[in-house]
Amino acid sequence: MGDDKAVLVAALESAVRAFRAAYPNPTLLGPSPDQTVLEPLAAAIEQCKAYKAVAGQVVFSGGSGPVLHAGSLASVLFSRGGWPTENVAGAVDWLLKLLGTRKATILVKAAIWGLQVDQPVALGKTAQLTSFTALSNSYMKGRIQERARACYDGSAWMTPTYYDLPDAAYAEAVDEFPYIGGDGAAFQRMNDLEERLKRHRPDPSGGHRRSSDCRRLLVRISRPRPRICRMGEHLVLAPAGGTSSRRARLSRRRLPDSVQHRQL
Repeated sequence: MGDDKAVLVAALESAVRAFRAAYPNPTLLGPSPDQTVLEPLAAAIEQCKAYKAVAGQVVFSGGSGPVLHAGSLASVLFSRGGWPTENVAGAVDWLLKLLGTRKATILVKAAIWGLQVDQPVALGKTAQLTSFTALSNSYMKGRIQERARACYDGSAWMTPTYYDLPDAAYAEAVDEFPYIGGDGAAFQRMNDLEERLKRHRPDPSGGHRRSSDCRRLLVRISRPRPRICRMGEHLVLAPAGGTSSRRARLSRRRLPDSVQHRQL
């Protein structure tokens, strides 16, 4: 790994010098480095043992599975450490950490419409129901908030493009999640999580889900934290349970046994 870092630091420093020589006064609007800058950097990545171990494999990136390729990694590496940040050592450490990660802890978060939670409710050791506002800020949470508006008939949720702010959220930490691999293990695991979440949508009456709809699934990679752009955040539409969702309230005192003691 030490040899890999030395090779990458030297290559990125050289790429920065070449870029600065061609563009002495770049701005945030451009220009971007061309292939004369990036190709030597990609060649250096191809020499690294860490890259060779995973070249051509898939890295989980929320809703997609980009293939690890030296050319695309060179572009991302330069943007993180060449310009505009100029943090060569930090960018190289990030890339080597990404290439060395096989499994990670992910945070699965689902926004729930039509269910109000008075206080956090534990669902097993690693999951809980909480209010939507209690979720940490993220790109997906921001997108939901930006698009939300009051529904004409007071519903919490009506369609994938017409909904009020969600009231509650489901959050679960999932360990040992496949991050880089040569198969579709990460996506199979995501499908399993989605299906499990659909089966366990809480209902304050303790029966079959009627008054709450889980429509959005947010996923963020927690540990380790190597990410390309917004790597790890993903939006999934769950099948609608009806044309609209009204609000119900769930408190710890009223929580039915079927929900309170369910191990997710």
